Amino acid sequence: MSQTDILSSARVPEPRRNLLAIVLSIVAVLAVIIGGVAYVGYHKLASTGSQPDAWAPANSVAYLKLDLDPAASEKVAALQFEQKFPNAPHVTSADQLKDALLQAAFNDQSGPSTINYADDVKPWLGDRIALAVYSDASGAAQTVGIVQVKDAAKAKVGLAKIVQQSTGQTAGYSVLGEYAVVGASQSAVDKAVAAAKASNITTSASYANDVATLKGDRILTAWADLGAVSKLAQKALAGGDAALLPGRLAGLAGLAGSGLSGLGGNTTSATGATAKGRLVAGLRLESGSAELEGRILGADVSGYHNGQAGALLGQLPSGSVAGVSISGLGSIITKEIAALEASPLISGSLSTQLATAGTQLGISIPGDIVNLLGDNVAAGLDAVPTKGQASSFKFTAITQPTDATKGLQTAQKLSDFAGLAGFPLTVSAKGNDVVVTNDAQASGSLSEDAGFKSAMSGMPAQVVGAAYVNLAGIWASGQAKNVPSDIQHLTGIGTYEGIDGSDVVFAVRVTVS
Repeated sequence: MSQTDILSSARVPEPRRNLLAIVLSIVAVLAVIIGGVAYVGYHKLASTGSQPDAWAPANSVAYLKLDLDPAASEKVAALQFEQKFPNAPHVTSADQLKDALLQAAFNDQSGPSTINYADDVKPWLGDRIALAVYSDASGAAQTVGIVQVKDAAKAKVGLAKIVQQSTGQTAGYSVLGEYAVVGASQSAVDKAVAAAKASNITTSASYANDVATLKGDRILTAWADLGAVSKLAQKALAGGDAALLPGRLAGLAGLAGSGLSGLGGNTTSATGATAKGRLVAGLRLESGSAELEGRILGADVSGYHNGQAGALLGQLPSGSVAGVSISGLGSIITKEIAALEASPLISGSLSTQLATAGTQLGISIPGDIVNLLGDNVAAGLDAVPTKGQASSFKFTAITQPTDATKGLQTAQKLSDFAGLAGFPLTVSAKGNDVVVTNDAQASGSLSEDAGFKSAMSGMPAQVVGAAYVNLAGIWASGQAKNVPSDIQHLTGIGTYEGIDGSDVVFAVRVTVS
């Protein structure tokens, strides 16, 4: 990725609209920095200064923190991670990349604004920034930005100029030693500061305990009380204040809503029931990987299938270049068919149409299909296909049928039909599992591969969904053309979602060599 590409991706429309918009712009830019942190060499190992947590009110319902000055262990990991990319454009400090990105963001303006990043922002802007969403005395949602400052006097001058340049919108700020608190109005800022002085988010047992479940030091930390966020969203919409949602609750309200569809029906919409649980997530680096991990605590996990999707994914053939596994797919299909059957959009009887299709195949649909898919199913691409050669497409699928004998018979009938269509398959039993493949050379198991172990380690015993991409295998195939040499140092991507006790856990990990 060239610096030009990075700068282009970091541009934020009209970031000087008001003070809070500027904070959101800085968050977006720092997020890009985190995405490109492999190109940042840390040379000062000692973490300096306090955390922005001190200025987030104790009743905050959502909190996002970006830290470009983490503890020494994380800086060492960042440096080791960076060294995996020898041809990348290196910089000597995080400040260089931060300055380049923010310079572009502040200069990409329309209108007569005279704010200059180098003169008005850079002299005081620190390496930590946070956003806190909390409920004020009236129960309405408020958002404040918390920005680390290196020079309080210069910060006051710069922020005053930004407020003066705001285009017809109010804004407020307060510089408090190492941090500046900014918000939509001076009154809102003053109230937030007073609330934080009385009790800040670190005194919240939920926040402290939830963050403690994350591993190691982090560059990014996110936390949200999903139930409280959804209530604030509902109140804002009911009061006709929907315009506040994009800038304030942003994706959190959506996450508390349809994005949590896996939580056994405990979702939130603008008018629906309140979501349950608290979300915590963190991004951290290790010498050989970057990982985003998270947890939803206090959610209703009764809707989750007690799955072994992770273990089944590891049973795909050794060397597979991609694979995905899911638990409870059969029951999911049963529910979806029932929902479609009841839908007025479906003309005629869906069950009759499925039965007709089943008769042609010599099986019962959906019954035999649901049985075949059973408790867990995994499917993978054994090798990278050669362009233009359909015969090079090799795959393997493994299912764990509820009734293994019947499942094997169903798979064989489907295989016979595929053979008639010119796509021969081999079906076999492996214990109580059914294996379907068109790859006669498939052998071993993915769980034995070092790359798989590195990308997928840490999965809980109950995994409801998992996926793996063997990037090293893709590069080795020679089929991925014109891939930059540094990108080829990425070796794998692994992700999973599962149950740990009464919590939902998830992770996405990118490995490098």
